[in-house]
Amino acid sequence: MGCGISLPNAEEFADDSWVEVEGTIARQQWEGEDIIVVQATSGTVIPQPSSPYVYPNNNFLEADLAPEED
Repeated sequence: MGCGISLPNAEEFADDSWVEVEGTIARQQWEGEDIIVVQATSGTVIPQPSSPYVYPNNNFLEADLAPEED
């Protein structure tokens, strides 16, 4: 399951910019799967946060984030 953001004027933001959005959470189909999307109504460019990434593991501080070896 993934998560996305739908923002009508997304093309106005430069690649790799950090954008704070306001909107509602909804469910929609993508490639035959239900996904959660934020249907954004507005977006504002912000400075990169000091901790910019979201990790799917709630205990990410204790997780081994090293790449897996084949």
